[in-house]
Amino acid sequence: MKIAIFYLSVTGNTQYIAQMIKKGGEESKIQCELFNIHNLKSPNFADYDFLGFGAPVFAFREPKTMREFILNLPELQGKFAFLFCTCAGSTGNYFFRIANNLRKKGVRVFAKHESYFPSSFTLWRKNAQDASVEPDIIKKDEINMAISFGKSLASEYNAVSQSAKPPPKIKRNIRGTILGTFSADWAMQWLTGTILRDQALCTECGTCVDICPTNAIQLGPVPIKNKKLCTGCCGCINVCPERALDSKKTKKKERYRFDPKLIS
Repeated sequence: MKIAIFYLSVTGNTQYIAQMIKKGGEESKIQCELFNIHNLKSPNFADYDFLGFGAPVFAFREPKTMREFILNLPELQGKFAFLFCTCAGSTGNYFFRIANNLRKKGVRVFAKHESYFPSSFTLWRKNAQDASVEPDIIKKDEINMAISFGKSLASEYNAVSQSAKPPPKIKRNIRGTILGTFSADWAMQWLTGTILRDQALCTECGTCVDICPTNAIQLGPVPIKNKKLCTGCCGCINVCPERALDSKKTKKKERYRFDPKLIS
């Protein structure tokens, strides 16, 4: 059995979970291939028995990059897929929206999984100078559950595809729908405010360019941000090694990037 796992990851959380799902899948004799969808050219989907799609939850929904990737997929009538995500709280309508768009391509969802990680949305982060706040921790259970999910994929796929078990019901989340009404792709950008570059700190390393999921930053030779493409995910703020990127609201906030040392 051979599968493809497509993921979007900005600060590393979702990438790590994708790797753990792959680890679990390989322990149950599944051949797994990982694909970061950022600037990915479409592979040959016919090579895979089923597919996986995963991303962080942005404003109670899927990131714009993942949505566009799925909408640009070819017709995949008869294919099955599993979904996964990383989030700090509510998954909102993440699963419902992705499953609905996959359905339009002829894809049926047979399993889903969510993993809880510290928030990477800088605006919600702690004050970097507040020594009284507990440090971030990623629960080991979250990692183990992702591995277990990967182990279960073959049996779940066989059960659902052979009609021995019904697929999971992925319903619209009412709270997520209400909040989602006010959280379109521009919502995080509006909350974060204009992200500015500190010329004195910027070394023009290009880390922000590489990480931006919407290709909103280009080097020319200094980083130049396209406000129309930016969704305000704060990835560039988090990964800048010199703290050269900030909005007025994020200046004193902690940065976040996945580190295995956080797992406890």
